[in-house]
Amino acid sequence: MARFKSKKLIIIVIIIILVGIGTAAATRAARTGNLGIPVEVVTIAKGDIVVKVPANGVLEEVEKQMVYYEGSAKVKSIEVELGQRVTKGQLLATVDATDLKNKIDVAREQLEIERISLEKVEKSRLEAIDSSKSILTEARLNLERNKALFEKGAISQVEFEKLQKSCEDAEKVYQQYLDNEDALYYDIQKLHKQLNVSRMNIDDQVAQQQKQSAHIVSSMEGVVTQQNIQLGSFTSPTSPCFVISNLEHLEIKIDVSEYDIGKVHIGQEVEIVTDAMADKIFKGTVEKIAPVASRVNTGQSIETVVNVTIKVLETNEFLKPGFTVKTRIISDSSENTIVVPFDAIQTENEGTRYVYVVKDGIVEKREVQIGVESDFSIEVVSNLTEGEEVIVNPPANLADGDRVLVIAKK
Repeated sequence: MARFKSKKLIIIVIIIILVGIGTAAATRAARTGNLGIPVEVVTIAKGDIVVKVPANGVLEEVEKQMVYYEGSAKVKSIEVELGQRVTKGQLLATVDATDLKNKIDVAREQLEIERISLEKVEKSRLEAIDSSKSILTEARLNLERNKALFEKGAISQVEFEKLQKSCEDAEKVYQQYLDNEDALYYDIQKLHKQLNVSRMNIDDQVAQQQKQSAHIVSSMEGVVTQQNIQLGSFTSPTSPCFVISNLEHLEIKIDVSEYDIGKVHIGQEVEIVTDAMADKIFKGTVEKIAPVASRVNTGQSIETVVNVTIKVLETNEFLKPGFTVKTRIISDSSENTIVVPFDAIQTENEGTRYVYVVKDGIVEKREVQIGVESDFSIEVVSNLTEGEEVIVNPPANLADGDRVLVIAKK
């Protein structure tokens, strides 16, 4: 009986063990399916990774010069064409310098008219002073003669006071002339100033005539990129007749977002592409970075940017001032290194980076160290080797040791 009970106990234990094994298998099957959790993997291979900071800009000349003509003169001939290469000192146009001489002659005639007007006013004032003095002398004599008559009662007090008032008024008028407070004195001073201004204008025009020639010449070697005068038109001292540009030295000014400026440094290589030749990449380099940021209106928001100057290292007929170009600053790069898709790298709360490696259908959670990061790829510098397979976009509940089913490979 005891023997029977012992066998029965052994059978029960075996059944419990089998049930436990079955339950664990059922749990695993419920979690992973019979063949494993479906995943997509990428096979590790070496490659190159490049981080680029993109921006658009406009090609500009580093060196250009505005050619002015000092004064206004009629254009007699134009000796160059737009786009023509010129040398320093080369004749660009000729003007009729006699126009300035005619203006000087007219100004001198006007000055003579002003001088004659001044003489007339000065003469009129002298005559007025003499007249005022005569009137005062006569008033004093008349007052003195009538004083005796007034004292004898021959004239009334009203008449005598009227004579006194006339004498006082004559004295005031004459004193105004003596004190230079009369209107004619101020007119003379105004005419003197006007004459001085006219003389200075003539002196300036004469000096301008002496240093002006009938020739407009280039002050540097380059290409004629602007022509603002026409045959028969008049030059203006405030508007350049020509613009000469050095097309062998071009630059691009771009705005880099405050979020990307930390990736940009002087001397970095730059790729340049124009719409005129989209399949050709020209070379450039970061030459200057503005010391301060600025805020620009992008249409929908205000963005903080830093101005960056790019030096163009090549010359080409498709690189013209005014062209809009696309630039890509090579911020960082690594060659012949382990590169994985961005979606393969996972990050834990404390910042540890890891990947899921698949080997024989089983997942291994493996910590890795990363290097260069681009928008879509990341360099892995440790714990991965060529040929291994890592999961991209792993399921949220994936765990170390899970069985998986590879349904796609990249």
